[in-house]
Amino acid sequence: MPIKNRGFGFGVFSQSKDKKGSSLGDMRFEQCGKAYRFARAGAADIPAGRFVVGVTNQAAHQNEAILAAVPVGTYALSVTVTAGTAIVANELENGEFLINDGAGEGHSYEIDSNTAISASGTVVYLTLKRPIKVALDTTSEFTLVRNPMYGLVQSATQTLPLGGITPIAVTANYYFWVQTKGMAPGYCTTTVPVIGQEFAQEGVAGGITVSTSSDTIPDLGQCLIAAAATEYSALWLNMD
Repeated sequence: MPIKNRGFGFGVFSQSKDKKGSSLGDMRFEQCGKAYRFARAGAADIPAGRFVVGVTNQAAHQNEAILAAVPVGTYALSVTVTAGTAIVANELENGEFLINDGAGEGHSYEIDSNTAISASGTVVYLTLKRPIKVALDTTSEFTLVRNPMYGLVQSATQTLPLGGITPIAVTANYYFWVQTKGMAPGYCTTTVPVIGQEFAQEGVAGGITVSTSSDTIPDLGQCLIAAAATEYSALWLNMD
């Protein structure tokens, strides 16, 4: 995931139907200390200033068996997954082909592209950005890992991949820059953090609240002002 501060296809307060030369997860910095990641919204529009998260990696695509030998140097291969969950073309772009067990375990390969399958489909064709370094065989097991910046949504679930704060209102399925570091507005729910207090993702979709020991991912940054419930506060994000 490259880090740049210029040469992007569109600005942090814009969105696009197309990637315009960027890749999911690309990081950019502004001179004021703000950082952003290139992301794609999920199937619903998202208001500005909302905390967003990624999608769950499907159990049907985890811990799957390699059915035939894959030699060193391979860039393109087909893999077989459990039926039941569709995959969109290039949904796995900039995700990982992780070898989680057996021959080649501990290696992970960035995915350049993938073919689509329906919910009843089982064979996915992958193109990798770098070749297989350790040969795979029938003892190998793999997991398909989406880039965490794919399909960002508002959610009350604290066990999803972290995204960040939307700097603009984002149209469903559009590409945009999600903020992960620095000063940002954030929607406060019924329990409002005070100045300097750490905050966590709230049990209300898109919101933040006081961080407690019961939060799965408790500390995402600090509040810079005292804000009213159901209004927006100034936050300092510490996610990158």
